[in-house]
Amino acid sequence: MFVTQLAQALQNYLYQTSPVRWQISQSPQPQVAAVLLALFWQQGEWHLPFILRNTYAGVHSGQIGFPGGRQDAADEDLIATALRETLEEIGVQVCRSQVIGRLHELYVPPSHTIVHPIVAVLPAPPVFSPNPREVAEVFTLSISYLRRPDIKGMRAVTLPNGATAPFTTFRTPANGEIWGATARMLSEFLAATAPIL
Repeated sequence: MFVTQLAQALQNYLYQTSPVRWQISQSPQPQVAAVLLALFWQQGEWHLPFILRNTYAGVHSGQIGFPGGRQDAADEDLIATALRETLEEIGVQVCRSQVIGRLHELYVPPSHTIVHPIVAVLPAPPVFSPNPREVAEVFTLSISYLRRPDIKGMRAVTLPNGATAPFTTFRTPANGEIWGATARMLSEFLAATAPIL
């Protein structure tokens, strides 16, 4: 019953809201990626896992995000991309039958990537086995924590047209910061699931 209600809430949100539309250069073609928001129940609360990316020579070095990555030619679709990347990055096998919906795709200008957020509900708390080449740490946050107003802030983000705009951020208990595309996806998820979670 809960999973059905949550899936319906995601569908309603997609129907009632519009994605942010950017002017996207098609030369070169933007990359396509998918991430997974893997909801699970633990100690009387719903949680989401996050990763802290390793330091590397790239625009998302050291950032907090959801497990995920670029679509491979061998991937059947974007769900397959999200599930494959989740297994590769944090060692969690998620079945296609556990996927309940998605959020609006969004464009990430620094990496010229269109990211598709996929949502799943896991039957049990996952056991993480992070890939040390890509992931410095895996941690989880409860939905009740993420809804606290005192952890939210604002950060000025430069848009593709050169202008800046304020975007919501989330402070983690370890004094990290969820910002950028991940914070936008998280904000959408919290808005979409507010009637249920």
